[in-house]
Amino acid sequence: DDQLHVIFDALDEGILLTRADHTVMAANHAATEIFRTPHDELVEHRHEFETLPIREDGTEFARDELPTHATLSDGKPRVDVLEGILTPDGYRRWISLSTRPLFRPGDPLPYAVVSSFADVTERRRLEQEMAQAGKMEALGRLAGGVAHDINNILTAITGYTALLLDDLPDRSPLESDLQEIEHAAERAAHLVDQLLSFSRRRVLGPSVADVRGTIEQISPMIRRVVPEDVEIETHFRGATAMVRADPSQLEQVVLNLAVNAGDAMPRGGRLVFETTTVEQYRGEGPFVLLSVSDTGIGMDAAVRARAFEPFFTTKDVGKGTGLGLSTVYGIVTQTGGHVTVYSEPGEGSTFRVYLPVTIGTPGPSPSTAPAPVHETGNETGDETILIVEDDPAVRSLSVETLRGRGFHVIETSDAAHARRAALGHRKRIDLLLTDVVLPGTRGPELATEMLQQRPGIRILFMSGYAEGVITPEMLDGSAFLAKPFRPGDLVHAVREVLDREEPDA
Repeated sequence: DDQLHVIFDALDEGILLTRADHTVMAANHAATEIFRTPHDELVEHRHEFETLPIREDGTEFARDELPTHATLSDGKPRVDVLEGILTPDGYRRWISLSTRPLFRPGDPLPYAVVSSFADVTERRRLEQEMAQAGKMEALGRLAGGVAHDINNILTAITGYTALLLDDLPDRSPLESDLQEIEHAAERAAHLVDQLLSFSRRRVLGPSVADVRGTIEQISPMIRRVVPEDVEIETHFRGATAMVRADPSQLEQVVLNLAVNAGDAMPRGGRLVFETTTVEQYRGEGPFVLLSVSDTGIGMDAAVRARAFEPFFTTKDVGKGTGLGLSTVYGIVTQTGGHVTVYSEPGEGSTFRVYLPVTIGTPGPSPSTAPAPVHETGNETGDETILIVEDDPAVRSLSVETLRGRGFHVIETSDAAHARRAALGHRKRIDLLLTDVVLPGTRGPELATEMLQQRPGIRILFMSGYAEGVITPEMLDGSAFLAKPFRPGDLVHAVREVLDREEPDA
């Protein structure tokens, strides 16, 4: 008996033995651990229904939801999973319950029931994370594909609008209308850019970024995007805050989290930024942990589950695009990090961003160096350019723009035509201007072929959707022009690539 008791107590699964009157007559050590109840309170003093914890919402399990001696009279074992339960100490768990009846000869009803309980909380958590990751990946693919087509359309709209504005006579009544078209296209391009960030299809420039320095640098901007009656605090801990990330995208992460927190505190509150170093998270590390906490309205479980989905918002119509947090998710994930949210209704929210630690010196903050806007300009050239673009509107715009600046252009729609055109052209081709996503092949593959055939050719990729094909390493010796672009952006990028010094042999 002593040996059986030792084995009984050593089992990993919790075991309860209940009588016909539903009282517990035996429980092993694992059962007391699972239910957070002392052995003396559990055995002989608890009805089997009292043994089970309550649901997360505070309600008890109904008797018809649980196996009883009567429901087990057919002699078949039964397996149930009790979801969303709370143990007496407030810990949320998922428990797998397996019940098997014990019969005496000739009795139609079992005299006892053996119930085994397994804590499957961690397994269920991982299953939910995998399901959520799969859903986000599917949404990302959809968003990226839509962004590709929209950016081609926006390239044509912004490009031809810019050409028309350049050709307008002074004080033309059409100027204001064309400017409105241009502004609307810019707003659409911004939304598409956020979609690309979420879908992790945006070409980033990972380098060294200082999380603390970024927060300090853009603190005036943070102050402007949150209500005046929100108190802002910063707490920096740990030995380092240098991470491997695109500095401009890191700024966007911080600002988007600040805007989200500000919207959650319409009547004021406290916004706290904290940084520290953690050696490991989800088996990876080390990371710089950026925590952004607010004392706002918080989120329930349903909202938390969808917080990072694109276009999901709890704001009124016209007051939010639903892309702020999805952009954060995409940027952080693409840099090799993780982002989580902890929130309860009325208790505020805490977003935790894990970014890979690196070493080095951060570059200048992007917020202090405004990006140049290239109008059509005066840049010209007489070099020969091979254009490979399958979208007719974008190809036509590019050809018209470059020929108008004096360049010689060979126009093709796909890789097969580009190969034939290159073989048939006896003179020098100075630059390959190719879309990343092409029918039948991809821009980088075509570029590799062209470099083998014509070693001196320069490469300029263009795309509104990099689709994971372009990485910063692949841009070594090449360049990338993001769609949508204006004619001036195209001419400037072409001229810049052509004017680069030849690399040392």
